[in-house]
Amino acid sequence: MDPFFATGETAIYWDPVDLLFLPPIYGIAKRPVVKNILLAVVATLVTTLTGCAEGPLWKAGGYLPWVRAKWAQEEQIAETVHAKKSRLRALAKRAKQLSEAEKEQTVANLAPFIENEKIIQLRVDAIYALGEINSQSAENVVIRSLKDPEAEVRIAAVNALTQRRTQTAGQELIRVTRSDTDKDVRTSAIRGLSSYPGDATVAALGQILNEPEPALQFAAMESLDAVTGSSIGINVTKWKERLASLQNGATQPNY
Repeated sequence: MDPFFATGETAIYWDPVDLLFLPPIYGIAKRPVVKNILLAVVATLVTTLTGCAEGPLWKAGGYLPWVRAKWAQEEQIAETVHAKKSRLRALAKRAKQLSEAEKEQTVANLAPFIENEKIIQLRVDAIYALGEINSQSAENVVIRSLKDPEAEVRIAAVNALTQRRTQTAGQELIRVTRSDTDKDVRTSAIRGLSSYPGDATVAALGQILNEPEPALQFAAMESLDAVTGSSIGINVTKWKERLASLQNGATQPNY
């Protein structure tokens, strides 16, 4: 069936190949054989990008009926990636209601899962589930995940540590701001330090101000505002002056 947009009582017909508006291409694309080939290619790409667990548009799959139907068929054979994601997210929602024994068993199950799972998003979801479990063993697994080769997984670990509010978690976030090679991971850790006020955090954030990357500086200044209770805002020069005065024990200037 040809697609159309319905607006009120009027159905406005459109043809996907109309997107190829350049005259030399348009004439060829409107030929029946070429048009059918183009539509088949587009359909294949959409299904691949949305239905594949690691595809760039996998999250959109849940909104497409044929992708959901495919998932339902596959789940009759074995647990699909979609089902695993749903199970991990459901676990994250009820993690705080688990008994202590159930929490420890969950950590014991998820630790090897995170280490061995090939699909990035499943590792991410497992780490977020662990982030909801308030135990040292869960925190240890999250900290180990900071060494994951995928930046998306390390960001999940950073975000999980952000809500831990433990001394060890704060120290790990500081370490990530200094040592991780991915700018997005470092930015997440810098923002996470806004939950960890203290001299060590202020010193670490102050070092970021000396770096040439504006995004890192911006995140550091926002976190400095949060942990110091000041309202300097986004001004590298004034922040350096404030931090220098704190280090020298001088009276803090009133910004």
